[in-house]
Amino acid sequence: MGIRRQLAYPPYFYTVGITLSHKDEEFVVRKSYEVMAYLREHLSDKVTFLGPTPKPIARTHNLYHYQIIIKYRFEDNLEETLNRVLDMTQEPENKDLRLIIDHEPQNFT
Repeated sequence: MGIRRQLAYPPYFYTVGITLSHKDEEFVVRKSYEVMAYLREHLSDKVTFLGPTPKPIARTHNLYHYQIIIKYRFEDNLEETLNRVLDMTQEPENKDLRLIIDHEPQNFT
Protein backbone atom coordinates (compact mmCIF):
# COMPACT_ATOMS: atom_id res chain seq x y z
CA MET A 1 0.00 0.00 0.00
CA GLY A 2 2.94 2.33 0.58
CA ILE A 3 3.90 2.02 -3.08
CA ARG A 4 0.36 2.91 -4.14
CA ARG A 5 0.55 6.06 -2.01
CA GLN A 6 3.95 7.05 -3.45
CA LEU A 7 2.74 6.56 -7.03
CA ALA A 8 -0.53 8.44 -6.40
CA TYR A 9 -2.73 5.39 -7.07
CA PRO A 10 -6.16 4.63 -5.62
CA PRO A 11 -7.28 4.49 -2.84
CA TYR A 12 -4.98 7.40 -1.93
CA PHE A 13 -5.77 9.37 -5.07
CA TYR A 14 -8.75 9.50 -7.41
CA THR A 15 -8.75 9.10 -11.17
CA VAL A 16 -10.87 10.36 -14.05
CA GLY A 17 -10.56 8.94 -17.54
CA ILE A 18 -11.52 11.06 -20.54
CA THR A 19 -11.89 9.36 -23.92
CA LEU A 20 -12.30 11.34 -27.15
CA SER A 21 -13.32 9.58 -30.37
CA HIS A 22 -13.73 10.74 -33.96
CA LYS A 23 -13.50 9.29 -37.47
CA ASP A 24 -10.61 11.64 -38.37
CA GLU A 25 -7.43 10.92 -36.39
CA GLU A 26 -5.92 14.39 -36.89
CA PHE A 27 -9.11 15.99 -35.61
CA VAL A 28 -9.29 13.86 -32.46
CA VAL A 29 -5.59 14.46 -31.72
CA ARG A 30 -6.06 18.23 -32.06
CA LYS A 31 -9.16 18.21 -29.84
CA SER A 32 -7.42 16.01 -27.26
CA TYR A 33 -4.65 18.57 -26.92
CA GLU A 34 -7.21 21.39 -26.73
CA VAL A 35 -9.01 19.59 -23.89
CA MET A 36 -5.69 18.96 -22.14
CA ALA A 37 -4.72 22.64 -22.41
CA TYR A 38 -8.11 23.64 -21.02
CA LEU A 39 -7.78 21.24 -18.10
CA ARG A 40 -4.25 22.43 -17.27
CA GLU A 41 -5.45 26.03 -17.33
CA HIS A 42 -8.47 25.52 -15.07
CA LEU A 43 -7.26 22.89 -12.57
CA SER A 44 -4.67 23.28 -9.83
CA ASP A 45 -1.01 22.30 -10.03
CA LYS A 46 -1.70 19.42 -7.63
CA VAL A 47 -3.43 17.48 -10.42
CA THR A 48 -1.41 14.98 -12.47
CA PHE A 49 -2.26 14.49 -16.15
CA LEU A 50 -1.38 11.46 -18.25
CA GLY A 51 -1.82 11.81 -21.99
CA PRO A 52 -3.31 12.47 -24.35
CA THR A 53 -2.37 9.10 -25.80
CA PRO A 54 -4.04 6.65 -28.16
CA LYS A 55 -6.04 4.04 -26.30
CA PRO A 56 -4.55 0.52 -26.36
CA ILE A 57 -7.10 -0.35 -29.02
CA ALA A 58 -6.76 2.90 -30.92
CA ARG A 59 -9.36 2.32 -33.63
CA THR A 60 -12.72 0.57 -33.54
CA HIS A 61 -15.83 0.99 -35.66
CA ASN A 62 -13.98 3.49 -37.90
CA LEU A 63 -13.33 5.77 -34.91
CA TYR A 64 -9.97 6.77 -33.47
CA HIS A 65 -9.81 6.86 -29.66
CA TYR A 66 -7.53 9.01 -27.51
CA GLN A 67 -7.46 9.19 -23.73
CA ILE A 68 -6.48 11.55 -20.94
CA ILE A 69 -6.13 10.36 -17.36
CA ILE A 70 -6.46 12.81 -14.46
CA LYS A 71 -5.10 11.85 -11.02
CA TYR A 72 -5.98 14.05 -8.05
CA ARG A 73 -6.40 14.02 -4.29
CA PHE A 74 -8.67 17.02 -3.73
CA GLU A 75 -9.77 19.33 -6.53
CA ASP A 76 -12.53 21.88 -5.99
CA ASN A 77 -12.94 22.92 -9.65
CA LEU A 78 -12.98 19.45 -11.19
CA GLU A 79 -16.72 18.99 -11.65
CA GLU A 80 -17.24 22.47 -13.07
CA THR A 81 -14.25 22.11 -15.41
CA LEU A 82 -15.41 18.71 -16.69
CA ASN A 83 -18.89 20.14 -17.32
CA ARG A 84 -17.31 22.89 -19.42
CA VAL A 85 -15.38 20.27 -21.40
CA LEU A 86 -18.70 18.51 -22.05
CA ASP A 87 -20.17 21.82 -23.20
CA MET A 88 -17.32 22.18 -25.69
CA THR A 89 -18.51 19.02 -27.46
CA GLN A 90 -21.86 20.67 -28.15
CA GLU A 91 -20.32 23.31 -30.41
CA PRO A 92 -21.16 22.89 -34.13
CA GLU A 93 -17.60 22.07 -35.26
CA ASN A 94 -17.48 19.23 -32.69
CA LYS A 95 -20.68 17.63 -33.96
CA ASP A 96 -19.14 14.18 -34.56
CA LEU A 97 -16.75 14.24 -31.59
CA ARG A 98 -17.56 11.68 -28.91
CA LEU A 99 -16.45 12.36 -25.35
CA ILE A 100 -16.68 9.96 -22.41
CA ILE A 101 -15.83 10.95 -18.85
CA ASP A 102 -15.33 7.99 -16.53
CA HIS A 103 -14.88 8.67 -12.82
CA GLU A 104 -12.74 5.95 -11.24
CA PRO A 105 -12.27 3.80 -14.37
CA GLN A 106 -11.88 0.08 -13.68
CA ASN A 107 -9.27 -0.31 -16.42
CA PHE A 108 -7.46 1.91 -18.87
CA THR A 109 -8.01 -0.08 -22.06
